[in-house]
Amino acid sequence: MAGGREGFHLARLLERAKADGIAYITVRGVIENDGKILLLKRADHYSITDMFELPGGRRWEREGIGGALRREIHEETGLEVSRITSILVSDDYVSRNGEPTRHIGFTVDVKPRDAIRLSPKEHNGYLWASLHEASELPVAPRSLKVISAFAEILRTA
Repeated sequence: MAGGREGFHLARLLERAKADGIAYITVRGVIENDGKILLLKRADHYSITDMFELPGGRRWEREGIGGALRREIHEETGLEVSRITSILVSDDYVSRNGEPTRHIGFTVDVKPRDAIRLSPKEHNGYLWASLHEASELPVAPRSLKVISAFAEILRTA
């Protein structure tokens, strides 16, 4: 999804979600560095603590999918997405509020940075984990789906 085609593909995802009656879209991004992926540890005030997840979150109204992914990754890690490289998985579920929600997982490239800067409201730790290490950690179910899709792509590449 390089260059000008990225926006076209992401706009089509948004159009499709609206046509399917999806109320909310959530996004997650796999950030890989030296064969490891970035996982964030949820802050203690979440209902499920001691759980890891990929950076991401909910798309705001009138925000594009790519914009939401870039914003969420920057807010949660301080990293700036340079490119959205692929769509890994998309699945629908009903939120706790009873709203139809679509969760979309991507791979992204980020601009080089010295350190991760966490948002303490959302996360209180992070780690770079191999796919094997990630499989042995408590990972949020939606993030786990994205990681599994990423692992499958690597296996078949």
